[in-house]
Amino acid sequence: MAGIIYSDYYLPEDKAAVSEFVDSSICSAFTKQYKLEFVYVEKKKSPVEIFDGLIEDFFAKSGIAPGEISHVIYAASTNLMQGDVCVPFYLQSRHQMTSAAVMVLNHGCNSAMQGIQIADALVNTGKANKVMILTISYGTLTQNRFISTSVIGDGAGIAVVGKEGVQTAILDFMSVSDGRFSVDTYDKKQHERDSLSVVRDGSSLVQNLLKKNNVEMSDIKMIIPQNLNFLGLFAQARLLGVGLDKIYTGNISRGGHLIDVDTIRNYADYRRSVGANQSGEKFILYATSMVNGVNITYDAMLMSE
Repeated sequence: MAGIIYSDYYLPEDKAAVSEFVDSSICSAFTKQYKLEFVYVEKKKSPVEIFDGLIEDFFAKSGIAPGEISHVIYAASTNLMQGDVCVPFYLQSRHQMTSAAVMVLNHGCNSAMQGIQIADALVNTGKANKVMILTISYGTLTQNRFISTSVIGDGAGIAVVGKEGVQTAILDFMSVSDGRFSVDTYDKKQHERDSLSVVRDGSSLVQNLLKKNNVEMSDIKMIIPQNLNFLGLFAQARLLGVGLDKIYTGNISRGGHLIDVDTIRNYADYRRSVGANQSGEKFILYATSMVNGVNITYDAMLMSE
């Protein structure tokens, strides 16, 4: 069975106040309701320099040879190019992963989750050896960082999926998309969706994943979402019938929403700080993504130590 054999992330040294991105008329209420303390902002390193460091650390710490990487999935909605340099192709060649094929996956905030799913399928069917997933949130313009329910921060992440030395096994996953907005737009119909319906539909996916695998919610140690906002996580806990202590909130106040990096960062921090390493312990990774703010994909992954 395939699983995650390595994970790590990068966060900038520099932090910015939430007030730099949120209008003063709502900033106090926003920070109180959503519990965001500061935002990570990269001011020193380029995407290439950030990924160079993460990949060098991976090879040094893991003892895995570059030739063992069969695929590099660049799972990010931004920073494919740095000037005339295509970042994932540069990284594949610079770090001598000469046997690896580069795949580019752009699906908003779900790209890392979907990259892990693709990697799992490739490894489990024998089509891949070890798959590296890279993701980044970087350089968002100041005026575009505020997204009504959170503020976009900077960071980068790496995860590697394989069968040898598995830290966390991938038991199953489910994904579903909702493109009704695009159909209604094409048909020139009005389409409305409130935030609670998004949380409700995502919670239903989690419940369906558990039912499919004959797993009870009581068997799940933790649900690990993205760092969007505290109110959304509270609502999700209520809809799932669990206490907020079963929703990972360790990073909700620190750094902002790092797009896909949230998935890798929260997974890694949960394992490191909470100690999610008891054999057989199950948890869920969960993510949502909105294309153009309204076309939604939900992803849930059942995992076991």
